[in-house]
Amino acid sequence: APIDGNRTRIFFINMRNWMLEDENDRRLIDINLNIAEEDIKILKTLDPVRTPSSTTKELLVPAYKPVYRYREFLTEREKKGWKIDRKAYEAQKGDVAFAIPCPARRESKSWILDSIPLLK
Repeated sequence: APIDGNRTRIFFINMRNWMLEDENDRRLIDINLNIAEEDIKILKTLDPVRTPSSTTKELLVPAYKPVYRYREFLTEREKKGWKIDRKAYEAQKGDVAFAIPCPARRESKSWILDSIPLLK
């Protein structure tokens, strides 16, 4: 879940259909936490922290198809004008309360709060 433009909160969900006995819980939790800690060490030092604006600037192998599809989904939204202008937002942060934009804003102009700044 995004926290801000540079940070993300990660929720770890583990489901299994094997080794369901209670005595296996601690062992499997420890294994999964060890793997997560290894990933965290890498991610904490990752630079740049944001994904490139184009998939031509990164290596995407076939196993990353869900990632690529998600990026396509975001690009489709951006083309419709639904990408937040982070720089404009940061310049006003703390001084202005913004609303999350919605299609109804196109039909009515009587909104008290301005929509968060969006890129054209």
